[in-house]
Amino acid sequence: MYRLDVDRQHALIDLVLDGLIRRDEMLELAEELKSVIRRFAGRSIKVKADMRTLKASSPEVAEMLGEVQRYALEHGVMRMAELVTSPLVVLQLNRLERHSGAEKIVRRFGDDRAALQWLLQDEGMALRA
Repeated sequence: MYRLDVDRQHALIDLVLDGLIRRDEMLELAEELKSVIRRFAGRSIKVKADMRTLKASSPEVAEMLGEVQRYALEHGVMRMAELVTSPLVVLQLNRLERHSGAEKIVRRFGDDRAALQWLLQDEGMALRA
């Protein structure tokens, strides 16, 4: 299951991934994310992904997630904050982010507040995070 909320003022995509994401859900999520990213074209887009309850995905679904990360990176996403607790999901994300190039803009956090603070601070401050 997933939930996607949008903060238009800050060009922020707030994503929650929960449980085991199936292929059909990932296809739906990918299209929804791409649509939101297109609407924010020309802005400094930020993503907060809460994956604390996400289970490790099948290789096919994981690869789809990597493709979405690549798309995001190529279309204006400047920062991604991840909240992750599962060591297996962390390993899977590390691999995906290396292949997609997203590792350059991803930071991991233990709580929402710290993640939002990093996402919303000015660009110069973000480089020191």
